[in-house]
Amino acid sequence: MGFPEISARYNPVGSFGRITEPASRIAGQLPGEGNSAAFREFTWRYVNIISKALTSLGQRITYEKLLQYGADLDPLLLDYLAFLFDKPEYQSELRRAGASDWRKALDQIVNSDLKQDKATASRDRKSWAATQIYKSAGLK
Repeated sequence: MGFPEISARYNPVGSFGRITEPASRIAGQLPGEGNSAAFREFTWRYVNIISKALTSLGQRITYEKLLQYGADLDPLLLDYLAFLFDKPEYQSELRRAGASDWRKALDQIVNSDLKQDKATASRDRKSWAATQIYKSAGLK
């Protein structure tokens, strides 16, 4: 490709027939024998979760996004939960949980004195608050 400005770009993880293909393409580069098999399986699951979330949000899967969200999943988690909270089919559950205005409820939790448990203490507080709303509403 001598002329990148006029060449077609190829995104090996952005075009797929099944949502599991990007995860398979990435995990397939890792060794699968012995102790490496567990890490390969973890990688496949992690990349598959990121791929599903990006696709649900209407975003194209790229290596850059996989690297970005692989290193820090909280922004993607927050975007995905906001996407779910805005769906009409979840409004009754959010109302029952006292979060009919989920953005206001989110800000209240973020600014409250509630403590994150040790497992989530280093995570983004806003993402943690969104997961609290998700859990209290019993969403699936």
